[in-house]
Formats: sequence, structure tokens, C-alpha cells
Amino acid sequence: MKRTKITNKIDYVEPDSMTNFTSCAGIIVQSKKKVMIDVNMGAKETYGLMEEEKPEIAIITHYHLDHSLWARHLNS
Repeated sequence: MKRTKITNKIDYVEPDSMTNFTSCAGIIVQSKKKVMIDVNMGAKETYGLMEEEKPEIAIITHYHLDHSLWARHLNS
């Protein structure tokens, strides 16, 4: 995974590979509540990233597989 700091509160994250449309780049926002937007790093990396970051809010912008497959890693 590649992580690029956009501001002191916004990180752009990219998976190592976006082949087969099973992953996509996303954004992590550090505010009063941690927000992850479309953060799907792939089957192996997403779970670990969720455990590490512990987001309070997760946003999936639209229902394409590359944007929505990571929802299974979220707790209700």
C-alpha cells in the first residue's frame, strides 16, 4: 500500500495493485471522528488497515465491486 499525505489530516491511500477491479484508492480523514472513504486495499491488506486505523465512519461512494468489497471488514 502506498500512502500520500495530502494535508496534516488527509491521507490518500493506494493499493499495491488495482488489477481485476478488486481494489481501489481511497482517502483517510483524521477529524473528530476518523473517516475512511472508498478504502479498499485488496483482500489481504484491507482488514489489517481497518484494525490499525479503527475508523468511526466508513463511506462507500458507489456500489462497484472495487469500491464496496471492503464493507465486509467493517463492524456494525
